Amino acid sequence: MLEARADELGVWERLDVYPGADEVPCALLARALRPETVPVWVRYSGVGGAGAEMLYEDRPAGELVRAHLRAAGCVLADGPADAAFILAVNTPGTRQVHRQPDFGTVDTPHRHLPAFVDAVRADLRAGRPVSVADIAYPNGAEARLWTLMQGLPLAELAGFSAWNTAGNTLGSAVAFGKLAALVTDRAGHAGTLLSRLVDDVLYQGEVRSLLRAELGQPSPFDLGPQLHAANRRLPQLMNPRVQAVWERHFAGRGLSLELGEARLAWPRLFTGVFPMSVRSASGDGAPPSPGDRPKG
Repeated sequence: MLEARADELGVWERLDVYPGADEVPCALLARALRPETVPVWVRYSGVGGAGAEMLYEDRPAGELVRAHLRAAGCVLADGPADAAFILAVNTPGTRQVHRQPDFGTVDTPHRHLPAFVDAVRADLRAGRPVSVADIAYPNGAEARLWTLMQGLPLAELAGFSAWNTAGNTLGSAVAFGKLAALVTDRAGHAGTLLSRLVDDVLYQGEVRSLLRAELGQPSPFDLGPQLHAANRRLPQLMNPRVQAVWERHFAGRGLSLELGEARLAWPRLFTGVFPMSVRSASGDGAPPSPGDRPKG
């Protein structure tokens, strides 16, 4: 109906229609801060990754990628050497599912994660900005990919995203990549990148299910009186994990990390708030990372 109305009004040059919502501000900021069109080389975790089916979108991964690139003012490059950044997309073998590991449709012979990680490593060594979009599973990063990525210099990534729907993840990762060339504040970028790893990998991908199990499997959408118990336990589960990621991937780069008190934004498990501040060795502080602001 929207597309038909666009036909009637003749507004296609000023309009786009594609699946997405919470990531749209990222796309708009990418266009506003870097208005020129930039070429992007897309790497998939499988040779047929562009055809993988998504759970919450009406099109396969490749068409979804093209839509989000266009929204942010990007086009497909002819090759990696011609690209402003690399968008590394971890797709399911054939189709997304919720629970991992899934060996029927996600972690299948249709993709090869070690080769995917090797390609990301080669891009980083070649000095190419790389933004990783992990859409193998919705609502959090894939545990196996995270394990394989431990050998990478994660602090050198231009961006990382693995939250909620495939569209949310892709829009955020594309914005990270497009704006990478404008980064001058190393501490600010490190804090923003770390906040995505903390939320998408550590919380959504691991701690959320652990916390729910400890609470006796309450509804993730309404914790009721268990909210206080959840908020007492959350820092105990999160802070050591955050510190471990920092020590392994960010320490020794002239930066320091200060963690605040992790908490839930509302009486539900889906949305956490993870305050942190990354500062340079010179004492210049970055503003609080996006981890301080809950997302819907």
